Amino acid sequence: MASTDSAASVRHPLIDADAHVVETEHTWDFLEPEMEKYRPKLFSSPGESNEYWVINGRIGGFRFATMTEKELKAQSEKTGRLVNAERAASEMDDVSLRLNGMDQLGIDVQVLRNSLWIESVAEIPEVEAALCRSWNRWMADIFDRGQGRLYRTCVVPTYDLESAITEMRFAKEHVAVALCLRPFEGDLIVTDPHFYPLFDEAVRLDLAVAIHIGNGSPDLTRLLRTRRPSGGGWAPFRVPTVVATMSIITSSVTKDFQPCAGE
Repeated sequence: MASTDSAASVRHPLIDADAHVVETEHTWDFLEPEMEKYRPKLFSSPGESNEYWVINGRIGGFRFATMTEKELKAQSEKTGRLVNAERAASEMDDVSLRLNGMDQLGIDVQVLRNSLWIESVAEIPEVEAALCRSWNRWMADIFDRGQGRLYRTCVVPTYDLESAITEMRFAKEHVAVALCLRPFEGDLIVTDPHFYPLFDEAVRLDLAVAIHIGNGSPDLTRLLRTRRPSGGGWAPFRVPTVVATMSIITSSVTKDFQPCAGE
């Protein structure tokens, strides 16, 4: 029997299960040629450092605020969290740089999540499906270069369940570990029976269902959003997450969708 001292010395792998990537123009290099017309374009307003995506003629998706190196350092000191990682690492332009940053933090594996889909991206099913396909293939390419350390969730077009299931199967074949959904998708809460086919497929594929903070309902986002600087994203993104969590706890979803015994 191993001694207590030797058992205590065993180092368990450290997994960061909520490691975001920031989408770039390269994310959309995996669009099919006929879908290039839907390629998101990155813009900034004159005199402002913040950037935003224009998708199919309108501002869509979520884009983290662009900060200067000085602002990032101040934010890191204020929160006690490392948020001043080099842009090439957060945007995955340099995968080796991302891995080096993980080594500095003692992280063995990251599960990568999107940033764009925190908010509604596109309300047209064809557009949503095309962008999901490109994002998932971008992630598959990153895994291939990540030395087995960069796993990910997958995004799916919830307006088109057939395409969503196809994306789940592709993602599973390319080492995704979870299906990422928002608390609200369109005008539906995540426990709505509309999503049951996705839950069934997740059970079949042995994919976790990861409900990430966010809000896929444009109407609810507009209702809860505040322009006051102190408001931040608390109301439009965190309130829906709390509501959806309560809905999950009080529903039968977690009992109805479980892996079969022995599988």
